[in-house]
Amino acid sequence: MNGEDDPIDQTTLARRALLDASEALAPHRDALVLVGAQGIYLQLDDTQVFGDSTTSDADFAVDPRDLADAPSVQDLLGQAEFLPYRNPGTYVRARDRTAVDLLVPEALKRGGGTRDARLPGK
Repeated sequence: MNGEDDPIDQTTLARRALLDASEALAPHRDALVLVGAQGIYLQLDDTQVFGDSTTSDADFAVDPRDLADAPSVQDLLGQAEFLPYRNPGTYVRARDRTAVDLLVPEALKRGGGTRDARLPGK
């Protein structure tokens, strides 16, 4: 196979999701920090990565204190074709099942369970 016939690997899909979500969430960029495997891989070159360098999602830490008042995160991600998934803070793009996780540090959560940051209006 070659060109457009090549299957797209999960890491490429995850990188595309990262870029698409980052673009969609531009109004909230001050509140976002790229974390997880992609955050690490972007800082290293191929000689510094040990083991498997694949990842299947994009992870952002969110500081709710820096979120813009509008538009809502859910609306912005919805416009980029990401839909809320099972766990709070997880959004999945239906066309390729690629996930974006929005993670709020424990110290910044306002009530709720372990995955529920309860960010009213966000």
